[in-house]
Amino acid sequence: MHQSRPYSGLDFSTFVYMSSLNRAVGRWQGHVTTIMMALAICLCCFSQVHAQFNLVSGYDLSLGGSERLNEIIDVFNQEAVGPDLRAVRLHHAFRIGLQYRLRFGAIETTFTRSFNRQRIEEIDFGSTLDDLVLSHGISTYSAGFEVGKTFLIGAMMNYHRVRYEADFENQVGSTHRDDALGTRLYLGIQSGGDGNVSIALKPYVQMMWSDIDLQPLASTLTSTSCRACFERRPMYVGLAITIQNGPQN
Repeated sequence: MHQSRPYSGLDFSTFVYMSSLNRAVGRWQGHVTTIMMALAICLCCFSQVHAQFNLVSGYDLSLGGSERLNEIIDVFNQEAVGPDLRAVRLHHAFRIGLQYRLRFGAIETTFTRSFNRQRIEEIDFGSTLDDLVLSHGISTYSAGFEVGKTFLIGAMMNYHRVRYEADFENQVGSTHRDDALGTRLYLGIQSGGDGNVSIALKPYVQMMWSDIDLQPLASTLTSTSCRACFERRPMYVGLAITIQNGPQN
C-alpha cells in the first residue's frame, strides 16, 4: 500500500497549506473551463453568425481507453482499507471549435476537454486516516474534414495532452502528464441544414498512436511493482453531439 512520505524541505504545516492551495487552484481551473464551455454552447445556441464560418460546440460521451488504469484501481482497492475507487468506464467531454462550410462538406478545428474525477475519504493507512482525489483529464486539439450535408463521414488529426493526478490530503501525491498524437474517424447525421443552426450526431472511433505511461500513478497508489504500466495505444468508442451555428448552405 502507498506509504506516507515526508515532504522534503517543508514542515508539515507548510506542506498541508501548499497541498490545499494546489487543490484550490485545480478546482478553480476546472470551474473556469466548465463556465467557458457553457458560455460557448449558449453562444452557439442563441446567437447567429452571418459568415462562411460556423461556431461549433458540443458534448462527447465515450467508452474505453482505461484498461490499465482500472487494473491499478483494482490493486489499490485490494490493498487499501476503506472506501473503494470506482472503475473508470465513461469519459465525458465538452468541445468548442470553428468550422468552415464548403460545397461538399466542411473543414473543422476543435478543442475538446474530457474529465473524470472521484473522491474517497477516511482511507486507513495504519497510523492515519487520509482522503484521496483521483482525477484524469485529456485536452485534445483537432483538425480535420468531413464530407456530406445530411449524412456525414469525417476524419480528424488529434494532439492529446493527458493528465493523471492522485491528490492525498496529508501525503505526497503525484501528477503525471503525457502527450500523444492520434486520429478520429466518424460517421454522422445532421439536421437543420437550411437555416443558421444545425445539430449533428456523430458516432466515432478514436485512437492514440502511442502508449500512455501510468508508472508514476501506480507507484503512488499501490505497493505492487508495475513492469508494464502503460495504456497501450488507448482506443475510444463514443458519440459526439454537436451544434453548428452559421450559414449551412
